[in-house]
Amino acid sequence: MIKPARTVRSISAALVVSLGFCATLPAQGTRSDYERASSLRRRTENKVFKTRVAPHWFAGNARFWYRNDLAGGEREFVLVDAVQGTRQPAFDHARLAASLAKAAGKPIDAKRLPIDQLDVSDKEPVVLLRSEGKLWRCDLRSYELRQEKADDKPAATSSLPVQETLKASRRTGPETSITFVNRTKADVDIFWLDADGERRPYGTVQAGQERQQHTFAGHVWLATDRQGKVLAAFEATEEPGTAVIGAAPEAGKGDRNEWHCQWPLV
Repeated sequence: MIKPARTVRSISAALVVSLGFCATLPAQGTRSDYERASSLRRRTENKVFKTRVAPHWFAGNARFWYRNDLAGGEREFVLVDAVQGTRQPAFDHARLAASLAKAAGKPIDAKRLPIDQLDVSDKEPVVLLRSEGKLWRCDLRSYELRQEKADDKPAATSSLPVQETLKASRRTGPETSITFVNRTKADVDIFWLDADGERRPYGTVQAGQERQQHTFAGHVWLATDRQGKVLAAFEATEEPGTAVIGAAPEAGKGDRNEWHCQWPLV
């Protein structure tokens, strides 16, 4: 059956429109397009800030504080009232810097406070902070610092998860810290695994001791015995964490008897 001319013209017009639309669709990306996309993280690293908030909520979920990591290693601690819609410094950065400088006997930049861990009280004007391996209690009414005794420091009861496979450090996130706790009966060596999976030595933690290490979220750290045998590996998180190093697994106990590595390291 011969179709009416109007129908044929309609079909022809539709084909023309469809072909024209297809002609405007972009072609598949070239190699250079993919290379530019894959290098985006490297090109924007340490150049883009204030993109996320990790809130520390107080009881009642009405107020929280968080840390901003800024350009040039600067940082700020901010207090937010979600109900009132207000935002203000969590404390006087300059006064706290002066108190820390007096205690440490050296200058402290208020824009680069060396705070590795912080706990802001919701019930009283007090903050607990760890700075350069020492635990301090600061009264925000006077900004007087009092060093907490070793006996007052809570024992590490939890740990960052031990990595099942060794992997290179592929992400450099915000500044953070890891406190290595050596629960073995011998000294352990600490290494950072760089982007190529190479071990970079960062000293030793003595038996039964602990040590705090500045790092970046996403960086991978390795603990070995003095003979180089891997005891544990940990990946730093955006929040300061504790890495508990126990004894190496024993044969016949149902644990790993050797470390499973992906090579080349991923």
